[in-house]
Amino acid sequence: INGGFFFNPTKEDFEKICLQYQQDWEKLSKYLWLAFAGYRDRTCSYFYQSISGYYWSSSSDSTVAYSLGFNASNVHIAINGNRAKGFSVRCISKK
Repeated sequence: INGGFFFNPTKEDFEKICLQYQQDWEKLSKYLWLAFAGYRDRTCSYFYQSISGYYWSSSSDSTVAYSLGFNASNVHIAINGNRAKGFSVRCISKK
């Protein structure tokens, strides 16, 4: 996309974001706009819309995938064994 300037963050990218913003959603939201989109499960049911956000990283191994999760007071890295969950994907700029 756009000459390769955008990419899906890795687990390590999300860890840096969490460390930099020390679980402070207000500061993070000024740096990176992310919707409180919740997620969809395997049965196509939706959860936590307008309450929490979950974004897949590009990092995974044979058993787990990693995501960034947040709500109004917490930002964290999650390890998810279930890759069937419909989390959002957000590309960020290399700039």
